[in-house]
Amino acid sequence: MKVYIVGAGPGDKDLITIKAKRLIDEADIILYDKYMNEEIMNDNKNAEKIYVGKIAGEDYISQDKINELIYKYAKTGKMIVRLKGGDPFVFGRGGEEAKFLTSHGVDVEIVPGISSATSAASFFGIPITHRELARSFSVFTAHSKDHNLDHLNFDAISKIGGTLVFLMARANSTKIAMKLIEHGMDKNTPACFIIDAYGEHARIIRAKLCDIACDIYKDELISPLIFLVGEVADFNLLQN
Repeated sequence: MKVYIVGAGPGDKDLITIKAKRLIDEADIILYDKYMNEEIMNDNKNAEKIYVGKIAGEDYISQDKINELIYKYAKTGKMIVRLKGGDPFVFGRGGEEAKFLTSHGVDVEIVPGISSATSAASFFGIPITHRELARSFSVFTAHSKDHNLDHLNFDAISKIGGTLVFLMARANSTKIAMKLIEHGMDKNTPACFIIDAYGEHARIIRAKLCDIACDIYKDELISPLIFLVGEVADFNLLQN
């Protein structure tokens, strides 16, 4: 029994690895997530394609059931691809799935993908690091299974420097901005929302941290969304 846990990249069908594309084209069964370009599966006409994506606030298949479903198909002996957006090990629960499968005797191979944590900023001409502006970057999830921000140490985050990248941030971006300011970050720090990079609704909203803390953009925000904080947010290479 073997399962390939494959990163589909950030949404552009051309930004997928050669190995990932080969495995997708050869698979008998593909279990795939939301927020990916389904065109990458079009060349495989024979595979059974099973949607197991999650949407916050809506009914969806639980992670435990997804684990069991992958295992059920793995036992058939067919070629199974678990297709995940971005990189499966960057806030993608790929580690949970791999641990479950290996504990049940399934051989697992991980195929990395390009993560939106870095590529979304590049799409809009923002260098996530820059020798004069940001010599480091940190990536956080703005979403937790407990639906709060208790997993984030804002006292440390506000002082860490460099570029801060918050994934899955639509619901909590206002709270994050408020917490950063409360813990000492300059309220005029540049920030931006990167919305649906590589998708049909791709856009960027640039602002100051204090503007985001005031929640003035709440009606403009849709998922998938990345909240980026730091001096590079003002970098406008592509003049968007």
